Amino acid sequence: MIRIRDPLHGTVQLTALEEKLLDSPAMQRLRGIRQLAMAYLVYPGANHARFEHSIGTLFLADRICRELGVPQEKAAKVRLAALLHDIGHVAFSHEAEAVLQEHIGNHEEVGKRLMLEGEIAEILGKEYSPKEIVSVYSSPLGEIITSDLGADRMDCPASLKRLISLRLIVSTTTTSCVGLFSRKARRPSGEICRRAACDP
Repeated sequence: MIRIRDPLHGTVQLTALEEKLLDSPAMQRLRGIRQLAMAYLVYPGANHARFEHSIGTLFLADRICRELGVPQEKAAKVRLAALLHDIGHVAFSHEAEAVLQEHIGNHEEVGKRLMLEGEIAEILGKEYSPKEIVSVYSSPLGEIITSDLGADRMDCPASLKRLISLRLIVSTTTTSCVGLFSRKARRPSGEICRRAACDP
């Protein structure tokens, strides 16, 4: 078992099988595929890669499984499916998918093919049937990963998480303020504003 120190989730523990998958060329190439495609050209901090997103999705899927009391045997399969859920992404993420879909399929289809044949299938085959892991996505357990409240969507990009963690954004050029998640927001003058957004 190895441990990875994730800047958002803290320590993430991986099994030997998960480590082998993470070290595979198919997973390592996700280091170069940005979650937010070309947004980094406008927002320099938007550098979250599919690789770190996959680790975060595994972590959150495992946490959801524990909270729901999913048996360990099933949770292990959910963890693997979560780790591999974006393995079929190509360069520029969803931006390129519309163009390439008619030629190679969407990233889910490409990912399933990668899991069923080749190196990923060989690694999975040491402990599980690759079909068993692919079938997680279409089962009720797949909702832990792919639903609107699933681990995939919970692990939003790191730059967005930093923004969300702020309770208040205050403009330095004006005296207006926007309180993101607070009913009470303070104006720079110290006066309390009762709405989420206020003008001086």
